[in-house]
Amino acid sequence: MGIESFFGSGLDSYAHALRTGRFTIEEATRACLTRIAETNEKLESFVHVAEESAVDTAAALDRLLRSGTDLGPLMGVPLGVKDLYAVAGMPTGLGSRVKLSAALPEEASFIRMLRAAGCVILGKTRTTEFAIGGINLSHPTPWNPCCLDQHLTPGGSSSGSAVAVASGQCPWGIGSDMGGSIRQPAALCGLVGFKASQFRWDPDGIFSFSHTFDSIGYINATVADAAYVYRGLLGVELPKIPVESLRLGRPELRGFAELDTEVANAVDDAVSTLEKAGVRIVAVDLPDASDIDEISQMVPVEFIGHVGRQKLKESWDQIDPVPRTRMEATLDAADYIELSRRRRRLSEAAAIHMRKAGLDGWVLPTVPHTATPMAKLKTVADATKWNARTFRITRLANMLDQVAISIPTPVAAGALPVGMQICCPNGQEIEMLAIAASVEACLSQGK
Repeated sequence: MGIESFFGSGLDSYAHALRTGRFTIEEATRACLTRIAETNEKLESFVHVAEESAVDTAAALDRLLRSGTDLGPLMGVPLGVKDLYAVAGMPTGLGSRVKLSAALPEEASFIRMLRAAGCVILGKTRTTEFAIGGINLSHPTPWNPCCLDQHLTPGGSSSGSAVAVASGQCPWGIGSDMGGSIRQPAALCGLVGFKASQFRWDPDGIFSFSHTFDSIGYINATVADAAYVYRGLLGVELPKIPVESLRLGRPELRGFAELDTEVANAVDDAVSTLEKAGVRIVAVDLPDASDIDEISQMVPVEFIGHVGRQKLKESWDQIDPVPRTRMEATLDAADYIELSRRRRRLSEAAAIHMRKAGLDGWVLPTVPHTATPMAKLKTVADATKWNARTFRITRLANMLDQVAISIPTPVAAGALPVGMQICCPNGQEIEMLAIAASVEACLSQGK
């Protein structure tokens, strides 16, 4: 059976077919491993494939299921894990030549939760070095499966997980999102990228560039699959929200982010479809761009504090030149504390405004452009400029302490994917997923 036979109709259908005996977990796992073996040399999405342990886990889960033990919705679902998470029996490279994983525990708390839920871990997916930005110059960049004739960037830093899902190597992939590192590659690869609240799940055992802004999240093919995973992890059901009952804010991006024409048109068309279906769209003002830029200075300071200046100094020549540019900023303690206060005030003001305006969330583009040819990104200056523009919109949710999800917008046949974000106040993952489900259904009907 081909990989589409298992996961092509979504995770809910997979679970039903599995439990009615149409196939086994081991068969589904082997199909994923076969797809990885056939495609990974070109795509470079996986940096470590745990074939033996994945098959052994799948076989053990099959035995449990046959004996009448069902671990829940995610039992037997294979996945890839971003190479920032400690997984017992697997190396943790952090996308780097510098060895920093010794400080991590044997296995991340989130990974233990996945195992308890019955997931099958196929291996580690590629990340940019230390999950800084979307491009490295001295490490491989996975190949965006949306175009197999030209090497386009898939985005990052959760590039490996996005490429693995987009290419059918696995039905979902774990990532992390410090400024858009899940949503941005999801958008560029035509997928759904889900960013949870910062402390929705225990971050123990996950290497983080910035403890203030980083969040756990994951990538799926559809909102339905993203919601299925969330239900499997937390045991909650999503409410059904009629699309005509929604009231969404649309931030004004002029002066904040410049959109390419194809992105602007795709998002405008999607918003127009929502309005015709009865969604109320309300104009929203954003914080001053300088506030966001200045608060971003906290990020490299937290990384330096986490790793230590001496270790960085000793390893400097081993680090890719693109992330090195992010590590050169310095702040004294008073400046750091003041920026932290400013960030808290901004996030509180955004949440209050959303509540007073009666908004269910915000809707805005995910990335200002579509996937970029890697041939155009040859220098540190190229990559730095690309990173700054690409994360311009997504980092708003991290700065304002929001939960966020990127979903694909309808585009013309043959056009590159465009993503649209829905952002909600911190802690409202269930509501956001329900909104995204209604929006996804509306856009599908409007094609």
